[in-house]
Amino acid sequence: NNHINDKGQAAIDADIAVWEKLKPLAVAGANRTPEEQMTVRYFTKNGVKIAFLAYADYSNNKNYTPYGLNIYHNTDLVERLLATARENADAVIVSAHWGTEDSNIVNADQTAAAQLFADNGADVVIGTGPHVLQQATYLTAADGRKTLVWYSIGNMLSSQLQVNELTGVIAGFTLKKQPDGGVRVERPTAQVTFMSYDWSTGDRAAGRLSARSNLQLRPLSQS
Repeated sequence: NNHINDKGQAAIDADIAVWEKLKPLAVAGANRTPEEQMTVRYFTKNGVKIAFLAYADYSNNKNYTPYGLNIYHNTDLVERLLATARENADAVIVSAHWGTEDSNIVNADQTAAAQLFADNGADVVIGTGPHVLQQATYLTAADGRKTLVWYSIGNMLSSQLQVNELTGVIAGFTLKKQPDGGVRVERPTAQVTFMSYDWSTGDRAAGRLSARSNLQLRPLSQS
């Protein structure tokens, strides 16, 4: 995202090292070397090999290495990584950190980038960045495929202040292998979440952010 380079390349390196120890399915979007930037991350789930790519709109800290983070305005990088992913995976998921903060309206940059991802082989695009929910839709790619795009799933773990900033969704969908060897994206779902915390009236009025406590993320239906 736009904050990953706030403390420079050394912090990116340290951040990736921490994630590697946690052993998630895939980590992408920030890199320690030029070679790492050009390496697509894959994982397999229920017999489906999935490529995972991630891009941001910009960096708050404009001083960054050419390889440290993936910016989707670098169309050559987008096209090269997606071509590799499409060739070697059954399905391709792209994470995009973009959009106008605190706006439910999808902007022109998002729609253009989403179409770029779709045309170059993305099956699913999951957007973050605006801090609030935005629409989900299908785009038609250049080759006629349908790409599922979640323009913004809102926030998950956060301690922001407004109700719409504390609301998010866990994006769900099914990847179904087809007889021709392709994969179809089916049955999109959204599990709505809400981030809550305790904050007394007095502390809230005084703006004492550090006084918040008991932070909990729950399904909205249980909040």
